[in-house]
Amino acid sequence: MKKNILLFLPILLLTSCGLDAQQCRDENAEFPTYTETNFEILNEHNFNLSLDNTNEIISNFADMPKDLFPLEHQNEDSYSILDYANDTNLIDTAKLPASVKYQKLFDGQVSCVGPHSNSRLGLYSSGIIIDLKRKLVQADGVILYMSSNNLILKIKATLTLYKEMGKNQYDAFNFIFDVNLAPTVLGTNFFYFNLKNILSNTNELQNTRMIGFGYERLPLTEEEKNLVGCDNDGNNCRPIYMEYLKTQEEEENKPSFVKMYDMSFPLSTWKN
Repeated sequence: MKKNILLFLPILLLTSCGLDAQQCRDENAEFPTYTETNFEILNEHNFNLSLDNTNEIISNFADMPKDLFPLEHQNEDSYSILDYANDTNLIDTAKLPASVKYQKLFDGQVSCVGPHSNSRLGLYSSGIIIDLKRKLVQADGVILYMSSNNLILKIKATLTLYKEMGKNQYDAFNFIFDVNLAPTVLGTNFFYFNLKNILSNTNELQNTRMIGFGYERLPLTEEEKNLVGCDNDGNNCRPIYMEYLKTQEEEENKPSFVKMYDMSFPLSTWKN
């Protein structure tokens, strides 16, 4: 017997779409047609993280210690996730060159509103790798702003930082975590990786040049398969979790993917 429960998903309401609501439609999301592939991985460093450990990943902006805010905003109680995304975007902080593909992922726009409301990519599990055309000098954290476009996606996600070791040669630092990625009404979920608490020495990441993200869909438990959400009157019921899909072909034929709004290295410094 299927369980009927009120449809309640963890939702981060960032702002109101208003007149721009039509721009929030998922069919407007762009899917990548380009990714960096012509390189060799020399060494891989894997870090298996937990969302339950806030020393590793902060997934609620309200839990952010103020010393992780830009210095000029550390005493502002009204400082919001929208402000933070805007202040730590890579286009400004790393001065990314125009030759970087998908610059819009680094513009700090993480809501549905305004002229940049579609600054997000739709990502299937194969994900994307982006050459930033800049080398990292120092960073204590890295952030993903993302959500599911439809139902909850049960995934093993991997954020990868690629450290340049030679011509077309890299060491890969893989930050791996399981998450039930929920859709949001108007924007994004927030994931701050505390590099100072994950790595013994963040200097290991010097000369990071590329950033990547991909994920593996995880099988659902029987309970998760049977969970449905309904309106208060018990009508309009639907599953809460997206069904398990094994192949890229299955993914492309189902309306289910990760929406990546932005990636950033807050308070970071970069080589020209």
